[in-house]
Amino acid sequence: MQPTVTSVVHGSSAEAVGVKVGDGVISVDGVPTTDIQALADRLGQQQIIGRPVALQLSRAGRTLTVSPVPVKACAYPAVRKRPAIPRLSAAA
Repeated sequence: MQPTVTSVVHGSSAEAVGVKVGDGVISVDGVPTTDIQALADRLGQQQIIGRPVALQLSRAGRTLTVSPVPVKACAYPAVRKRPAIPRLSAAA
């Protein structure tokens, strides 16, 4: 099942590039995200931390691509029980 965005951190790169609650995450840098674990695995790879990634989203029947920058694993209490997914900071 395709991962769906359930929250967007205020001030994050995800917010800056227009990620919205309800967006489906299709792929990261062209690698399909078939489930939340695939998304967490891809965003957690050390080689993508600190560089823009091509995040392909589905929204209201449309496909769009945005380029947030993963910076570090999330440490928010609401996501501690889920796989660690890097926070996204603004791309330069």
